[in-house]
Amino acid sequence: MCGITNREINPSESYMVKLQKKAGKALESFVFDVTEALKQSKLLHWDDTVVGIGEKDKACFRAYSDRLFVLLRAHMAKNIEGMDEDGILQNLSEDTIVVHDHLLHNYCSDYKYQNAECNAHITRKLKGIVVNTKHNWADDMEKFLKNTLKLRNEYIEKKITSFDETELENILNTYDEIVERGFIEYNEFKHKHEYENEENILEFLRDYKENITFWIRDFSVPYSNNFVESLLRMIKTKMKISLNFKSLEQARNFANIRSYTETCGNFGINKPLALKRLFEENPYTVTELIALKNSQN
Repeated sequence: MCGITNREINPSESYMVKLQKKAGKALESFVFDVTEALKQSKLLHWDDTVVGIGEKDKACFRAYSDRLFVLLRAHMAKNIEGMDEDGILQNLSEDTIVVHDHLLHNYCSDYKYQNAECNAHITRKLKGIVVNTKHNWADDMEKFLKNTLKLRNEYIEKKITSFDETELENILNTYDEIVERGFIEYNEFKHKHEYENEENILEFLRDYKENITFWIRDFSVPYSNNFVESLLRMIKTKMKISLNFKSLEQARNFANIRSYTETCGNFGINKPLALKRLFEENPYTVTELIALKNSQN
């Protein structure tokens, strides 16, 4: 702020802390409305990461998004209670598809939604197996996922909405064959350092095939969870520059403000303008954002 105004505006640190607290509290209604909107989503992404609070404590930042609405929440622990306190996952319908990095709690009986696994994490793990073990199956699976994604993208560009039945059957059979060969290769040539990781990913590919290949069977489902991961990446960058949050309250105020600016940005609103409205005690509302989007359509 000091730099972009050529030192005309040079607020103190204490003032910025007060301003952040005021802004965070002023957005509680906005955050509530975003939460309600996300409960109606048919396709939802979520992910979480660990951040520092104070000098020693660790906290959890969790992000939810349907690619329009963004909700960030902060909790002192990365646990199931925090997920349930957010009040989103347990309120989703059985028609909702949730894209996430593998967490078993997503599959509990309390949740009705359908699970789609992030394939970007899988390909990263496969690359590690290839580098460390030189096993052919992992290289084949990585190429299979990459080539199938490329083919799907080509179809989408041509306005084709799905693989035909024969193509789909062949693709899924290829998946099964690679996993089967993987177990054979793993059992014959166990790597002294990677054997546990290799066994784990093979079992994961076998046991969660339907969730991993969701994007192959349904073109509306993304290949990866990178969209919501990028929302948390900024917080990691912030931690490197500004270090830890002083308190959980500050983390939650930050989460509210970030939820507001990211949501406004997804609706085509200039973020500095959104902040200007916030400081004028007239922030954009969810109803206003939806009306603006509908008018543009």
